[in-house]
Amino acid sequence: MNTDKKTKKTPINTNIIPQDHSNNIDFLRGSFAIFVLIGHAFDVSFSSAIKDGFIFTFLAEIRIILGFVWVCGFVVISGFCIELSCSKNDSKIFDFIEYARNRISRIFPLLFVCVSICLLFDVLMLGSPNRPNIWETAIKNEIDLKVLALNYLGLGGFYLQFGSIAPAYTISYELLYYAIWGITRFLLGRKIGLGLAINAFFASAYVITFALNQSFNSPINYTTSPFIVMIYLPWLIGAATARYYRKILAKPVIKKSIEYSPIILILWIFISARKLGQPSFSIDFPTYAYYIITSILFSGLIIRSISSETPRIFKKFTYFLGEISFPLYLVHGPAIIFTCFLLNRLNHNIPFTLHISTLILTSLICAHILVILVERPVMNIRRKYRG
Repeated sequence: MNTDKKTKKTPINTNIIPQDHSNNIDFLRGSFAIFVLIGHAFDVSFSSAIKDGFIFTFLAEIRIILGFVWVCGFVVISGFCIELSCSKNDSKIFDFIEYARNRISRIFPLLFVCVSICLLFDVLMLGSPNRPNIWETAIKNEIDLKVLALNYLGLGGFYLQFGSIAPAYTISYELLYYAIWGITRFLLGRKIGLGLAINAFFASAYVITFALNQSFNSPINYTTSPFIVMIYLPWLIGAATARYYRKILAKPVIKKSIEYSPIILILWIFISARKLGQPSFSIDFPTYAYYIITSILFSGLIIRSISSETPRIFKKFTYFLGEISFPLYLVHGPAIIFTCFLLNRLNHNIPFTLHISTLILTSLICAHILVILVERPVMNIRRKYRG
């Protein structure tokens, strides 16, 4: 490795996906989770705090590029990491049982805890005027136990979200795609290119059909809504990136453009938000194209990240970001709603900067507590069980 201090860039490795790429992915996951948190915290503070100061003005200007677009980035990373994990067993028959066990043990322990936290907080806030009027589904004046049960099963995104856990509804779509991809891998074995093509064709055909005829009223349409497809396409693009990493970097033009992927991505997100009204949940061809382009740019960012060495001084920080990313994504809704509830009870005249800082800090603390009490013990059990 070149240790010349004058070297400005770490050369991209085009041979293999680095074995120790977790630090790089951790940084992206943690950053995306924080961007989503800031966007949602802004919405809650906007409804409860005194709107003044530079922080409010700045966040109001960039709010349009905070939120769902970074969830799209999460999904691309998910597709990338899942296929990367699956590809380790290419020489064997795909073990669907092990695959399912790994996905379930990764998602449900933390989901169960966070839904329970949401239930506790919303019971304490039930009927109070101090609760922010955001994410109140199924808890207006009483707890809807049916909706609660569906959210414990990870199905809230298909039916109704429960209270302040609502921002985590995309977990439902993740579970759906985990199942689809697992079945694809099981049936097609090492024919991953064919699997990607079949799934991409299904997603594309569904979007095109719906765009041409938006008259579906059957119950299953709600479960397989076009919005889900707008997450499925990024997931597939992430999986394809993991599969064809070396071939992508073999193209000199692509390799060069990847060096500038962070700047290109930010400019694209900002211009799309300002000029195109994206991200949008409507189904039309511009929206369809937006999600494809955005996902490809996120893939470029992933490739650039994993192909560069993380400075040793930042490794602990990036590891921290990776650890809190999933807990933060799940718990930030209940954390910011309940924190705002407490602040409303104490004082209704809190400056915006103090208000949103409190929401963000509380969410980060809650996520770190979940890492210590839930994530690490569960991961230790998984490693012990798998030997």
